[in-house]
Amino acid sequence: MSRIVLIVLVCYTSLAFAQTKPVISTIDITNFWLAFDQVQNESDSAKAVAIIKSSYVDQATKGLHYFIQSRHFKPVEWYQMIKSYPKYLTSIRPNTLRLATQEVQFNEVLNHFAQLYPAFKQPSIYFCIGTLSTGGTTKNGQILIGTEILIGDSTSNASELPAFFKSLLYSSPTKMLYLVAHEAVHTQQKTHGYGMKTPLLGHALLEGSCDFMAELLLERPVDFLPYINYGKTKRQALWQQFSKDLYSTSSDTRDQWFYNSLDYPVGQGDLGYFIGYEIAKRYYLNARDKKKAIKDILSIDCNSPKKVKKFLAKSGFNG
Repeated sequence: MSRIVLIVLVCYTSLAFAQTKPVISTIDITNFWLAFDQVQNESDSAKAVAIIKSSYVDQATKGLHYFIQSRHFKPVEWYQMIKSYPKYLTSIRPNTLRLATQEVQFNEVLNHFAQLYPAFKQPSIYFCIGTLSTGGTTKNGQILIGTEILIGDSTSNASELPAFFKSLLYSSPTKMLYLVAHEAVHTQQKTHGYGMKTPLLGHALLEGSCDFMAELLLERPVDFLPYINYGKTKRQALWQQFSKDLYSTSSDTRDQWFYNSLDYPVGQGDLGYFIGYEIAKRYYLNARDKKKAIKDILSIDCNSPKKVKKFLAKSGFNG
């Protein structure tokens, strides 16, 4: 092989590696605390909102821009959060700043995913500060983390928070790694989000399979999640109730099982996640070819009643 060809190949390989290396950004966290500090000495609310806009929103990374587009955040919402929960925010500040030292751990999660799933496409991760309204989401294949919610733990000052928020303030060394893993799975799924006609079972597989896959990626149980821990003690009863409405597309039915971690009447919120987790796990455990099982899980058309019914049947899950 000629020296010129060798140089070209080395350059090409280096370029390919550079293109696949994900961005793991905590810049928005740094900018938020700069705005937070400036707002403390501003008594005029309009000026305070302007500070947040100029020091945080206008300095946004691509990830925070996506987050704002996805959740329709406005500068005044950050101001209201700062005024309402100053003790809580101050108490989580050290935890948020430590994320900048954990890049290796987050990369390990993504690298493990690539080993398990050859078609894996590297997402970038943006740790942002939201408005205490969403823990994480994805947009355009990127992972967007609302750090202020799950970064809280048993040492956080919860005195200002509504009672339903306090259930999220549990300590777990893998909590943020789990959230990254869960959202990374969303970036690889065939189904990107849900619609008006998504059946209840489709919702369960869309979300719960991410929890099961996160368990594979972290190589440890995700029992620290309140709904997983609770669900395992009530599996049969929950399935009997859930299975009555497997193909319902009613938003009222959906809201009884999903996206209610902060507001649920009894028991535990987000129990639909647990159902999907159990189905995906059973499918994987029963499969002879584990890599194919992972591909199957990621390829489910969660918006198709026919496809999710078939997946459920193949899983063998019945409570």
